Amino acid sequence: TGRYAALVHSARAAIHFAERCPSRSEVDIVAISAPVATAAGNGWHSVNTAAEPTDNAMLALAAMLCDGKSLPIGRV
Repeated sequence: TGRYAALVHSARAAIHFAERCPSRSEVDIVAISAPVATAAGNGWHSVNTAAEPTDNAMLALAAMLCDGKSLPIGRV
């Protein structure tokens, strides 16, 4: 079993995903903002917030996670 990245754009989406994800410990959350990250809750492998609230920032962060690179300070 590997790890997965889930990109969430809203608190509603984060809550919906959290309610339906059976194995949180295998998932890295990439949230568009801090409130969305908070809405995702606990138990994930990691919860990360994009540097700015854009799709490009989220994708860049997800790419870093998938490549196993160190995350910027303040983004975990």
